[in-house]
Amino acid sequence: MALASNVNKIDPNTKYQVQEYFKCKSDPIYFIEHYIKLELPGGDVLMKLYRPQKRMLLSMVRDHFLIALKSRQIGISTLIQAFIVYIFVFYKNVVVGIVSRDGPESTDFCRKVIGMIKKLPDFMRPKFEKDTEQTFILDNGCQLYASQVNDANPGALFRGKAITLAIIDEAAFIPKIDDAYTGFAPALFKAQKVAKMNGVPFGTFIISTPNRTVGIGKWYYSQWKYAHEHDTIYIPHKIHWKEVEEFANDPTWYKQQCDLLHNIQWKIDQELEMKFVASSDSFFSGDTVSKLNSSITQPMSVIKIDRYNLHQYALPNANRFYLIGIDIASSGGNDYSALQVVDYESFEQVAEFKDKLRVDEFCRIIDLVNKIYPNNLIVPESNSYGNQVCEFLTKTGTYYRIYQQKLKNVNSNKKTTRYRYGLWTGPQTRPLLLDALYTFIEEDPGIVKGERTILELIGLVRKPSGRVEADESEHDDLSFALGFCAYVKMYDPPMNVINESINKNLVDQIVSTIEMNQDGHMMNASLINLSEEEQSDRVTVIARSNKVIHKIIKDNLFNLSNNSVTGNSVDVNSILGFNVRTGQRKDEPGRTKQMALDQWNFS
Repeated sequence: MALASNVNKIDPNTKYQVQEYFKCKSDPIYFIEHYIKLELPGGDVLMKLYRPQKRMLLSMVRDHFLIALKSRQIGISTLIQAFIVYIFVFYKNVVVGIVSRDGPESTDFCRKVIGMIKKLPDFMRPKFEKDTEQTFILDNGCQLYASQVNDANPGALFRGKAITLAIIDEAAFIPKIDDAYTGFAPALFKAQKVAKMNGVPFGTFIISTPNRTVGIGKWYYSQWKYAHEHDTIYIPHKIHWKEVEEFANDPTWYKQQCDLLHNIQWKIDQELEMKFVASSDSFFSGDTVSKLNSSITQPMSVIKIDRYNLHQYALPNANRFYLIGIDIASSGGNDYSALQVVDYESFEQVAEFKDKLRVDEFCRIIDLVNKIYPNNLIVPESNSYGNQVCEFLTKTGTYYRIYQQKLKNVNSNKKTTRYRYGLWTGPQTRPLLLDALYTFIEEDPGIVKGERTILELIGLVRKPSGRVEADESEHDDLSFALGFCAYVKMYDPPMNVINESINKNLVDQIVSTIEMNQDGHMMNASLINLSEEEQSDRVTVIARSNKVIHKIIKDNLFNLSNNSVTGNSVDVNSILGFNVRTGQRKDEPGRTKQMALDQWNFS
């Protein structure tokens, strides 16, 4: 009763301030929109958060570790500054470290935070005990240190400082940020652990517009790409300028920003459209890299398999044929096991999988994907750990249609042909694999949907030695799984891929083969209706003959195919020189029946 009596004696203004204080502490959005003032030409205005900013702010409070990919000039740095003020008002002994690209930016960041604090009402505003260009200390023990990376000694950044909240601003443009982060990260994690135990806000925020995938921008690119992997602590956020209504509804804003960038396309792509632009040694062209950035699509579904995720971009279609490319790695190494499913005809990405797991666990993933997309050809790598997958697929008793690579042996002056399960990526096949991958991606970058795959493709570089692979400490597992599919489609396609029946593409292949083997034998002149003058021209005769052959074969093969559908008997053997019953061809008597049926399979 005495306490209630004392509360009632508090004057209305003090009571209001107490209520506001606790309301603001429980709701940082309310605090920012009612008490953070921005210095703008003509006077101070209260900060108004747009929806992506609110989403990101809640993630700061809840998730603690986040990485943001943003367009330029959309207020993310200002949001971080307002959040720092919120922490400094309502918590004690919080130490914030800001890393900027240079000294002037560090000073500007610190100055803006100081300005926000000084504009708070008296009942909320803490007092400054120390106030310099890049550092200040408050009477509640909160401290802020803003700094750039020392080029001569990057590992000295924040040395001796127990940073509880670290912000790396424009991370893709900070030289030697990798060395600096490695230097202060151990102390950072220790301080954050103590802060977590005591209920004090903590975390690490990495913010930037994109830069290139190599050089200065490599560290940020790696962190962004890693945020899309399975076990990262960082939550990725994308904020495009079109999400800000103020800019999206202003027909002049985008044009003005382009003018400020001198209308240079790669700068517009990077600064406004959030695209990782190609470097001078990128495997793909700059235009293709830009289009890859634009084709990123969220998965239509994520299938949970044990504790692993299969990203799906199209539903299975019984009328489509699929290639399943498989790149295998050990669970304890640096690489990942990866799987790609592509539509054979369009070569569009249908599904992807990437994770660190044991080979036997990965085999279970492959088995499930085989059931989801049963009309397929599985293309596993046969190098190293890939051989274990090939053994699993061939010894379990379950039927898998597995790609077989033709090998040639010479024994006692007699040439023989044998087949090996899987694709061996050696000096002969690797250049062809990369050539096929390059061709399909350059022709239509939109066939790739998954952000993890796209980030890997963008990160492929051509080393000084000429070797194409992921840059140092990066990964290319999804890229090569896709490359296996590309190799098979371009250089060793299965013959039964379109509905397992005779089709136009196969007919054209047969006709082309016949045309290439024309050695000058001419058809009857009356049949092709040539004049005497035309008959004297050998080139014209051959060309016209080929045209007639094309028509005859095409018409007859399609008639035969149509008859087979109605149940009439068709002698496929007489057309192709292939005995379906024995599984042998005239030119390859050693082929097995199953192998031959896999290749032709017109039954």
